[in-house]
Amino acid sequence: MRRPHFQNKDYLELILDMSPVMLFVVDRDVRILDANEAAEKVVEKTEDSTIGNPCGDVIRCVNALQAEGGCGTSKFCPDCVIRNSVLDAFKGKKITRKYQAMRLKDEKGERPFHVQVSTTPIEVEGEKLVLLTLEDVTELYELREIIPICSVCKKVRTDKAYWEQVESYLLRHNGIKFSHGICPDCMKKHYPDY
Repeated sequence: MRRPHFQNKDYLELILDMSPVMLFVVDRDVRILDANEAAEKVVEKTEDSTIGNPCGDVIRCVNALQAEGGCGTSKFCPDCVIRNSVLDAFKGKKITRKYQAMRLKDEKGERPFHVQVSTTPIEVEGEKLVLLTLEDVTELYELREIIPICSVCKKVRTDKAYWEQVESYLLRHNGIKFSHGICPDCMKKHYPDY
């Protein structure tokens, strides 16, 4: 049974604005029709300049900004998880936490943006729309990239506190293979006769 205060628009808006993740209501063309406060703060724009514009333009996706027609027109847009999740939601599918690595542009230049995308189809006053959630997980990916390495033997500490050779670690995690050599400085230091 729904409580009467859930039907109060101000009450629902307050709940959505309390969320720390970016929430957008978008149409089929991924144009933003509404956004919560977290989204407005992240995109650093006023509501007037956010509303009605495509999501990629608003969050300053590098691909969208470089395309002559903006968001939805670059050669990368057909593979965009945000766009495809919204389209899937219009087909009735609920998408939960699909990942995408993007590059955004801000006043300092380009920066990485790692995002978890969730979409839910909604209907408002007879109009089919999508609730789009963008959860910025960039900090988690940056922390994940920090690898503890012994300053003496150069072994890498794994998640299970096991120390292994850096070559083995990188081969196992990234498929990187090594070829060993010796740099000129080490050659002079360790093999001065050669």
